[in-house]
Amino acid sequence: MSANALDTKGQQRALRLSSLLQEIRANLVGRALPARAEVLVHESLSKRKLSRLLGVSATLINKYEGSEIDPWDIRWSLMRRISRLANLSLEQLDAVLSGEATADGLGQPIEQDPHDVLLALRQLIEQLEVHIQARDTSAEANTPVPWFGRYLRTLLADQAQESGQKLETVIQAFIQALPSVALEDAQALQAVLESKSEFTRQQIQENCAAIATALSAVIEVPVTPSQLLAMLPDQ
Repeated sequence: MSANALDTKGQQRALRLSSLLQEIRANLVGRALPARAEVLVHESLSKRKLSRLLGVSATLINKYEGSEIDPWDIRWSLMRRISRLANLSLEQLDAVLSGEATADGLGQPIEQDPHDVLLALRQLIEQLEVHIQARDTSAEANTPVPWFGRYLRTLLADQAQESGQKLETVIQAFIQALPSVALEDAQALQAVLESKSEFTRQQIQENCAAIATALSAVIEVPVTPSQLLAMLPDQ
């Protein structure tokens, strides 16, 4: 899809994704996973190397950096990889691409003695461990989780494409497969799938079992409630 074919908001998101990927390539040493970082020190990360880390073709990287693709159209699994390399949570990545925040925290290129580099990497590992153990006490049960809706829509859209069915047919099959969900929650979920609203954290927690059951009924790879809950930030 060319940049001209995107709507205004899509173009803005595509530009933010392009900027973020370019910053990742320039500063990946300070943000890469520890296992990868030591081989990237003192190197300028090429688009080809970034494509390998993300598991996509270099052609796609060119399109992303050329602001040709709206990040909301990118597969969920790839967005998770991008968030890891940018050292951003899913919520932070969502805010950056939506223009609600900036990625000013991205690391700077490391030009140091190897011993200093190792020390910096150890500090990054310690910070990562602290981040994993930390609890986000500010998250509230009624806070909308916008990326969860996109996750569901992406899964169902992928299934529609792979099966040759219409997306509306797959969505309807998903809704019909929901077991004993309250009417208001079923209506709310329908609105989420139509991009009219977003599920809150509490709604996800209360309905994760039903959503996982319905997803497993319409897509090829089963989904468990624990997998859905694992994607929520700690509170």
